Amino acid sequence: MPEFTDVSLYTAPTVIRKRVLRRRGICIHTSEGTSSLAWLQGGSAIAGRPASSDFLINRRGDIIQIVPPGYSAYHSGQARHGLYQEPDRTVNQGYYGIELEQMLAKGQVVTNAQYIGLAYLSRVLITINDIDVRNIVGHYQVALPQGRKQDPTGFDWTIFTTELINPSREWFAHKIAQELP
Repeated sequence: MPEFTDVSLYTAPTVIRKRVLRRRGICIHTSEGTSSLAWLQGGSAIAGRPASSDFLINRRGDIIQIVPPGYSAYHSGQARHGLYQEPDRTVNQGYYGIELEQMLAKGQVVTNAQYIGLAYLSRVLITINDIDVRNIVGHYQVALPQGRKQDPTGFDWTIFTTELINPSREWFAHKIAQELP
């Protein structure tokens, strides 16, 4: 199982808001940077563009909870999925935002550990919230106007759906290998 860390107490209130709508989906994003956590916890607001994500999955596949329960992150911008759109023309409250950390400019792609962590987290969120798997989407699929976003870049939906349906044991082997002398 991926490592889980909750840092939500340290997230700036400028990048989150109280959630009143139920969760119905997951929106997958990819970052472009190695200081993603600082950016998602409030650095974006300091830069004048408040944006965050409910969770961050780092390069090792570890899951970091950024937003406290009962709140949602500003992650989608103007968006719609099917007929679902919130009054503010986003999907921020109804869809969890999950950010996969990467540096595409340096040739990085989503790691196997990130697919494993994302699939694990998705299974938990699906179970807790009774989410329909058809509501697991990439940012590019919901962003308006269409074509405004391309993330998750370097993301292989076949690997993810396979891992979601048939979890591998690779994570356990990976963790054991890290602990060997």
